[in-house]
Order: sequence, then structure tokens, then C-alpha cells
Amino acid sequence: MGTVTKVVKVIRGEDKTINLRLRDENGDPFDITGADVNPNYIKVIFKKEDGTLLTKETGGLGVAIVNAVAGKFTVDLEDADTSLLKAADFQDFEVEIKISDDITIVKFEKSITVKKRLA
Repeated sequence: MGTVTKVVKVIRGEDKTINLRLRDENGDPFDITGADVNPNYIKVIFKKEDGTLLTKETGGLGVAIVNAVAGKFTVDLEDADTSLLKAADFQDFEVEIKISDDITIVKFEKSITVKKRLA
């Protein structure tokens, strides 16, 4: 259901914007209109090095809808965020979308690689 054009590569300590697009089971864009209006939301969840989770979401907390009808949005990770991410190749992350009473969870499998800095 979710697509990234290639594996997202992050170096811990850098700022990173991730562009995401959601599609339905037929390959059509998944309309996320209204997902940025409280109490609705889009959450993007990553694994942190300490085993806890890093969550970014709509409402000014790192997730911005670019084109709702086309299912496109961005996730902004600041240096403080990427410094906390688990360093490993081909990790999963999740997107949770709540619109009205419907919650949809999309797992992006093997879609992010996080590397440690040399310094």
C-alpha cells in the first residue's frame, strides 16, 4: 500500500526529508484528505537505537501532507531525530492514518537504512 521509490538512506545526525505516497490495494492513490485535521492524524513510526519508538505526526510535528488526493506526504526528521534512530540496513517503519473512525496501518518493509557517522 505504501511506496518509496528506493530505500531511504539516513546518516545519524543529519536532517532528512522523506517523501511518501500511499496507494490502495488496486494501486490507486489512497486519499488522505482530512488526515491533518484534529482528531485525525498521520503518524510515522521508526525504531530507535534504545528499542523505543520515534513518532512523527501531522499537526506540526514533522508530517506534512503534500497532495492529499494523491496520497502524498513528507516526513521531516531533524538531526536530533536521526541521531536516535537504530543503525541497521533495510529496516521497516510504519505509517498509521486515522480518518474519522477508520485507522489504517501501512508497513514499509525493508525501506530505510540508517548508518552511524564516522566521527
